Amino acid sequence: MKFCSRVAAAAVFLCASMTTSAFAATFNLTGNGGLANSYSFSEDGIDLTITPAAITIGPTIPEDTVATQGQIGQYSGGLGISQPGSDSHQVDGYGIDELLVFAFSETVQFISAKFTYVGSNDGFEFWFDQGTDGNLNGDYQFTADIPDSLAYVLTDTYIGDLFGIGATYNKHDFKLHSITVSPVPLPAALPLFAGALGLFGAAGWRRRRKAAAAA
Repeated sequence: MKFCSRVAAAAVFLCASMTTSAFAATFNLTGNGGLANSYSFSEDGIDLTITPAAITIGPTIPEDTVATQGQIGQYSGGLGISQPGSDSHQVDGYGIDELLVFAFSETVQFISAKFTYVGSNDGFEFWFDQGTDGNLNGDYQFTADIPDSLAYVLTDTYIGDLFGIGATYNKHDFKLHSITVSPVPLPAALPLFAGALGLFGAAGWRRRRKAAAAA
């Protein structure tokens, strides 16, 4: 019983240390970089590359396609997309349905996004590489209104390394000010936890062996 209690205590302690070690990283996307083919950011050891894309809506969601197109503009209000022949600096669905594609250097949970240049009826579309096939084709997830606070917190859990935020059907336009994610790497404490279980198991085995010999 004491052995089991010690193992349980070790498990609780190490799991608690894993939980408290988690943190959120917020990427501020504002600046004055102007137009570029992509933008790269780094925050708390997480690297992020953002590229512009165009969405082609298919007859069904699995047939939607996403292809790199246009340029990203970085402004004081955040990121937008510019297409050839267009003077719009926002992410919008006017003529071409646009998408900001986020490629992270490690697995993260997408927590929230903050927007600027938002009108009363503006919203956004969220995309997530649920098949982990390295692209966002057919990976539309949901459409949501942008709240008055301009910050949208996801209510469902999306964990991966490839995401997208975009606009379609002439309905929405905005700039993206910042995003917040939480890394989900292999817990650093996991080897310690396994080691602790091994030590406790060995100790228990030795005690049982001694008891058997004494009998």
